[in-house]
Amino acid sequence: TLSYFQMKDKTVVSSQNMKIDGVLDENNWSNVEGFDYKYSVDNNFDISVSSKSVFTDEGLYVGIEVLDPYIYYASTNVRSIGLNSGLELYLAPYGTDKIDENCYQIRLTSTNESARYKGAPSLDYPWNQEYFPMQSQTTIQGTLNSEDVSGNVGYTAELFFPWSIFGLN
Repeated sequence: TLSYFQMKDKTVVSSQNMKIDGVLDENNWSNVEGFDYKYSVDNNFDISVSSKSVFTDEGLYVGIEVLDPYIYYASTNVRSIGLNSGLELYLAPYGTDKIDENCYQIRLTSTNESARYKGAPSLDYPWNQEYFPMQSQTTIQGTLNSEDVSGNVGYTAELFFPWSIFGLN
């Protein structure tokens, strides 16, 4: 059963050329150069993250590929979203050097559960959990929570943010 906010997200209108399905196979993605980041963790193991963005009349699209065979997720009653269970994406206006009310943080799990935050500079903690409309979908290339990760690749996230959340038409 869908929550109120999940139903509200389904009303977000994105471009007809882009399908939010967690697969970066639309033509718009092939024409964009990504930003690649690679880092090492314990046991000489490397994780790679590649991100791309596409701007359209309707809004901002972000595609993220996480190459990590350890694809884990524990439900929210075990661990909060974003605590070593997925990715975090920060959006801020160009030139911003501190978190303000125009900044956004999205925590997204490999299973497409999200927690959304908006900048709250007046609080002790600079983020306030707050709903804002967006669409997201993930695809897992492998087996979730598997002890044998030899066949796992990682997961892909595809997100869409309408310009309206940024106060734009």
